[in-house]
Amino acid sequence: MTRENEAGLADPAIGRQPTVVVVRHSLVARLWHWTTAGTVVLLLWSGVMIFNVHPRLYWGDSGHKGEAAIMEVAARDLSRTPLEVIGRAGGYEVDLTGWLGSVLDLGSAGKFFVLIAPSADFQFGATRALHFLAAEVLIATWIFYAVYLMASRRLGRWVIYPKDMSPRIIFGQIKSYFTFWRKGRDAEMDYNPIQKMIYIALFFILIPVAILSGMTMSNAMTARFPLLLDMFGGRQSARTIHFIAAGSFALFVVVHIAALLMAGPVNHMRAIVTGRFRITQKKGVGR
Repeated sequence: MTRENEAGLADPAIGRQPTVVVVRHSLVARLWHWTTAGTVVLLLWSGVMIFNVHPRLYWGDSGHKGEAAIMEVAARDLSRTPLEVIGRAGGYEVDLTGWLGSVLDLGSAGKFFVLIAPSADFQFGATRALHFLAAEVLIATWIFYAVYLMASRRLGRWVIYPKDMSPRIIFGQIKSYFTFWRKGRDAEMDYNPIQKMIYIALFFILIPVAILSGMTMSNAMTARFPLLLDMFGGRQSARTIHFIAAGSFALFVVVHIAALLMAGPVNHMRAIVTGRFRITQKKGVGR
């Protein structure tokens, strides 16, 4: 971590507090962040289009139209206009008419229900191949960054200490997000307990679960690693877990962007692009 004073901002004559510019994110961290961001966008988009073809989730090893689904989005009657769309999960139903659902007319092949009307040039095989390619990039960069974190000892910044779990600290940090409060250089340079918990869950739980459940849906992978089917309780169970993991990724992206906006988008975006992070020094605050 390097630091340099930013000229011109420490002069009391201009009525500004002294500012310090630090290198908050290494080049490797920034490359991994943006590579993963692009990969996740591709995975979510292609995943939605794949799920679009059969918007039903099952548990176990088999799942097909006509079999009981644990969650589905379906139309009551494809011939009715407007299309009446319902979502089912367990014993509950919700009316989604006007929000989701379209009829895909393939002529002699029949009519099919989809969540979103695909474009005229949509190709399922190409979308599936893109999903697999993005997954391979995610796996490769995840392994590389895991090795980097351990080799550089930066993983230590994610360690959660007992004092971090104090309700006062947790709720204080939540309050600081919503009140746009800054604690000074030391606090800005370290990950807070909420960030640590989210990063650990994302990197060591969510990404591995998404990767392994995705592998379980492949016949080639389960033929080579049959333990995957036992691990997830069947191919369709893995598909359902994969869907939940994807939804969690989408939720993380939304929360991540919201936190960025609340914490100061310009400063944090500059940090993740160039590495340079600007911190205003209050009197008596410093190392």
